[in-house]
Amino acid sequence: MGEFDAAEKYIHRFLNQLPRNHRDFTLCCHALGVITEEKGDYDLSLQWHQKSLEMWVGTLKSNDPTLGDAHNCIAVVYRKKGEYKRTLDSYEKALMIFQQTLSDDHLKIAMCFNNIGVVYYEDKKYLKALEYYQKALVVWQKHLPANHSHLGAAYNNIGEVHRYLGQYDLALKVHKVHLSLDIYQKFLPLQHPDTATTFAKIDLVHEQKGDMKQALILLDKAAVYLSSRIASDQF
Repeated sequence: MGEFDAAEKYIHRFLNQLPRNHRDFTLCCHALGVITEEKGDYDLSLQWHQKSLEMWVGTLKSNDPTLGDAHNCIAVVYRKKGEYKRTLDSYEKALMIFQQTLSDDHLKIAMCFNNIGVVYYEDKKYLKALEYYQKALVVWQKHLPANHSHLGAAYNNIGEVHRYLGQYDLALKVHKVHLSLDIYQKFLPLQHPDTATTFAKIDLVHEQKGDMKQALILLDKAAVYLSSRIASDQF
C-alpha cells in the first residue's frame, strides 16, 4: 500500500504542473484511477476514470480503441462494487467501440465477450453467460496455443455454466473431453491450484449426478494435488 501512496502523491504533484490540455494530464487521471482502484477506493477510482474518459472523448475519434480501454477500466471498478448493470453497460460500450475498428476475431473483442460472460454468470443469467463464453472461446481457439491458460479458463467457465443449468453430461464433456483438464495436467506444475480446482469441479458434477463413487475418486485426486501444493510451500 505504501508504494501506491507514494505513486499517487507523485502523480498528483506532476498533475498540478500540467495544463489541462496536455496529453499527459489525461494519462495522469487514468493512472490515478488505476491506483485508487488497487487501494480499494472504488468511488474515487470511478471519478478519475470518468474524468480521463471525458477528456479522451473530447480529443479522440468516437471509435478510437483507447475509449474502449477506458470503458473497460470503468467496468472493472463497477464489477468490484457489485454493480452488475453498470458493469455490463460499460463492457458493452467497450465492445461496440472495438467492433467498429478491430477485426471480429481480435483478442480484445474476445476478452470483452469473456468479461460480459462473467457479469452474466455472476448475475446468475447462465444462458447469456454461456453465449458470451462460447463467443470468447471461438476467438481464442483461433489465435492462442492449445496450452494457453485462457483456453483452460474458458473450458472451465463453460463447464460451470452447464453444471448450473443441470446439464451434467455436457459439463463433464467440456471439463474432460474438451481439454480443460489436459491443459492443466500437461502444462501446469503438479501442485498448481488450478489443477486441483478442475478436479474439484468435475467431482462436483459427478456428485450432483449422484455418481458418488466417481466423485470420491476425483476428490481423492484433488486432495493429492492440494497436498503437493502444501508440501511445496513448506520448502
